Amino acid sequence: MANYPAFPQRLGSVRETLDDLRLERAIDGTGYGRALFAATKSRFTVLHVLTYANLATLEAFYQAQRNVQFDIVWQGEGDVTYTGLLFEEPVRKTELGAGWVAVESRIAQK
Repeated sequence: MANYPAFPQRLGSVRETLDDLRLERAIDGTGYGRALFAATKSRFTVLHVLTYANLATLEAFYQAQRNVQFDIVWQGEGDVTYTGLLFEEPVRKTELGAGWVAVESRIAQK
């Protein structure tokens, strides 16, 4: 499986837990928990500041992996590897000038 490029992840990058846990109530008010997922999943918003050359690398990775699973080493938790990820949307770019681009990738576990 391919690995997401190992560019530095900026402060503000986020990992959130996805869970379908639902609390339902019976007619007498008794609560019951229900979950359809076998396990929780993660969604990531990964922020980078890249040169144009590194941006080209990330965009080539997106084109090659846009509907194929890949792994990421999440730097926000001490280089933990998360597997089975997919892009949720194309990479977002904001020009910063002087050859730099701010980039946001939104990816999630399958």
